[in-house]
Amino acid sequence: MQDLVEWISKLMNLQSLRLRSKDDAGRPADLSLKPFSGLNKLSHMNLLGRLQKLPEIDHFPPNIKVLTLSVSQLDEDPMPVLGQLQSLTVLRLFANSYLGEKIVCPRGTFKGLEVLKLWMLKDLKNLGFGRRCNEETQRAQHQMLFQAGKHSQQAIAAGNLQGFDLNQHV
Repeated sequence: MQDLVEWISKLMNLQSLRLRSKDDAGRPADLSLKPFSGLNKLSHMNLLGRLQKLPEIDHFPPNIKVLTLSVSQLDEDPMPVLGQLQSLTVLRLFANSYLGEKIVCPRGTFKGLEVLKLWMLKDLKNLGFGRRCNEETQRAQHQMLFQAGKHSQQAIAAGNLQGFDLNQHV
């Protein structure tokens, strides 16, 4: 896997990347990443696999617009880092990509975010946006999909979301 990631980090014309790491039984395996900061044309990235830690902000492609994380099993809230991605318009956190109970989007982050999708984050109970997160995000139509537990789902569309508490019995 390390050789593959090293090779990918040198593909200067790469525009879209879907990287999956699974073990022999098909379960998510560790996903090791190299800095992709030199991939200026990479705008769409879909990562499926366990991450020990979210990469530092300067390891992400500078022009990333769409980012999807699946089964990353992150323990730390990813929003303070991901919110600094200046070109990000779509963020999807799927299927146990984050294992914590609370996500907070700090003030001044996610300047161009248009779509935020959260799905199957089974431990998530609270979602908060810093007051006046940014003007663009305040006006944007946020589409959020939550699944609490096995069978309950709630879809939310809000243009001026300040915070959200997820009820486990929706």
